Amino acid sequence: MSTEENKAIVHKFIEHYNKGNRDTAHEFMSEDCEILDWTGKLYKKQEFIQTMDEFIRAFPDFNLTIEDIIAEGDKVVIRLTEDGTMKGNFMGIKATGKKFTYPAIEIYRFANGKVTGIWTVRDILTAGTQTGMFPSPE
Repeated sequence: MSTEENKAIVHKFIEHYNKGNRDTAHEFMSEDCEILDWTGKLYKKQEFIQTMDEFIRAFPDFNLTIEDIIAEGDKVVIRLTEDGTMKGNFMGIKATGKKFTYPAIEIYRFANGKVTGIWTVRDILTAGTQTGMFPSPE
């Protein structure tokens, strides 16, 4: 597939995810897709879906906004802004009701029209500070 087709898939993936069509969004991922998240943990597709479901329960208005998208070969890189509100408990921390906005970078790898890998970098310190999960640096 072309880099433009791969970029279109990433756009569709994010669009479906933001609309709450997460099952449809996950159809863009291969069954053996591997996701390296902000914790450094490597997930397989089904484990990632379960983890994201937990995250969405805590942050039900979670939204991704693509700011930049670059593609070369079998990879697509996006710079995005993520935002949401902590309306549920997360990682043993009670809901604070506070909003967050932070930058992130994701790299998608493709094969045969499917996402086979995702590597993520997120500013979790900012999100944790904004939501009250982490103390504010002095």
